[in-house]
Amino acid sequence: MAAQEIKKIQQTKTRSEIVKKDRFNSDQITAFVDGHQTKIEVLSLFKPAEITMKSKKSAAESMEQLTMLIEVQDKSHPVLQYFQNKARLYYKGHYYGHNVLPEIKPNSVKEVEYHQYDDPTTPGKLDDYLEVVLYGEEYMPHEQIKYKTERKRIQYYDVDGKIYLAQDIPKLHLKAGEFTTKMLSGKEAVEKYGDAKYAEGINVVRTIKK
Repeated sequence: MAAQEIKKIQQTKTRSEIVKKDRFNSDQITAFVDGHQTKIEVLSLFKPAEITMKSKKSAAESMEQLTMLIEVQDKSHPVLQYFQNKARLYYKGHYYGHNVLPEIKPNSVKEVEYHQYDDPTTPGKLDDYLEVVLYGEEYMPHEQIKYKTERKRIQYYDVDGKIYLAQDIPKLHLKAGEFTTKMLSGKEAVEKYGDAKYAEGINVVRTIKK
C-alpha cells in the first residue's frame, strides 16, 4: 500500500471534526468544559493556548454526534467562574442567560472578564456575568483562529470481514486504488461488531474484486 494511503486510513480526522462548519453542525456537538456541559460555541471564549481538547465517542452516541472534552489550563479562568456560578454572558450590549451562547468570531475577542455585582431588586443577591471584551475594528487580528484536538489513530480495521489491529495493516500489502474504506464509530460500530471497544472507531476496508 502506498505510504499516503496507509496514513489516510489510519488517521482520524479530529481537527476538522471539531470545526462545526466542516462535518458537524453545532447541534450535533456536545462540549464539556472541565465537566460542565455546554455548546461548541464556547470555544470563542478561549484562546487556543488556554485549552486542550479531544473528541470522545461512546457506545450510546451515534457517529453523527460528537462529544468534545475541553480542559482549561488555568483553573481560575473567567469562563470556569462563569460555569461554576451559573452566571450570565454579556456580549455586544446584550445579556444572555447562563449557557446561552451566541455565535462569536474568535478573532474578535480580546479577552473575557468576570464581574460580580449586587442586584438592587434582590438585596444581597449576587448577579454575576461574564463580559466578552472585543477588539476595536482597527485592531482586530485578521488571521483565522484554529482550535486543535489531540490527534487519534484508529486501532481497529475490518478488512473484508476480518478484524485486524492497526500495526497489521501494512502486512496485507493493499494497493492504492484496489480498496474502499469508510469509518464507523459510536453506537453504529458497537451494534455492528458487538463490542464497546469499537466505539472510538473502526475502519471498514473492502477490496475491489476484479
